[in-house]
Amino acid sequence: MSVDPVAVLSAVRGPWLYVVVGVGALLESAAFIGLVVPGETLMLLAGVVAALGGVHLFGVMAVGAVGAVLGDQLGYQLGQAFGSALRRGHIGGRATARRWVRAEELVARHGGLAVFVARWIGVLRAVVPAAAGAAAQPRRTFTAWNAVGGTLWAISIVGVGYLAGASWPVVARRLGVGSVVLAVVLAGAVVLVLVLRAWRQHHSSDRPDGVDVRDPT
Repeated sequence: MSVDPVAVLSAVRGPWLYVVVGVGALLESAAFIGLVVPGETLMLLAGVVAALGGVHLFGVMAVGAVGAVLGDQLGYQLGQAFGSALRRGHIGGRATARRWVRAEELVARHGGLAVFVARWIGVLRAVVPAAAGAAAQPRRTFTAWNAVGGTLWAISIVGVGYLAGASWPVVARRLGVGSVVLAVVLAGAVVLVLVLRAWRQHHSSDRPDGVDVRDPT
């Protein structure tokens, strides 16, 4: 007899459902739970439950985002504290050597952007935060990209589940490709905003203080 995961999650009533979603998102990177149970699945199901009226949509998005961001921060701390030794430990050893190498290469090549991109790739999402910490990526850089990526990820995946409703199994099977496409779109938008902000700051600094740059005529 098959088990309906939506029914199981729906059975968790009241505030406890928010706790399950938030803690699940947190443990994905903090305890490498994402190597066993992808966080996308939990977020997607939470969105479905919200569509059925079992939980508030924006509440689930909020706790999912907080859990995802805090979980990655803890993963970063683990990597910073234990370095490469984490790979050989009981918890970090759950990830294959190939997965660690991919995570390290991604961080080395793309810096903070790697944290954002990995959030949308299931095989790397649980490992990259620790790899970034082990690589001594600046905390400010990691935190900024983690906050953006974790928040957008939770909002997007929960939203997809909410819209999918009963069709969530089909979406779950295609979510890997969809996540990459969505990540590319969001990454492009984030980079565009950062470039425009840097351009405005650069041109603002070129203007002498106190000088009226308007046309005197």
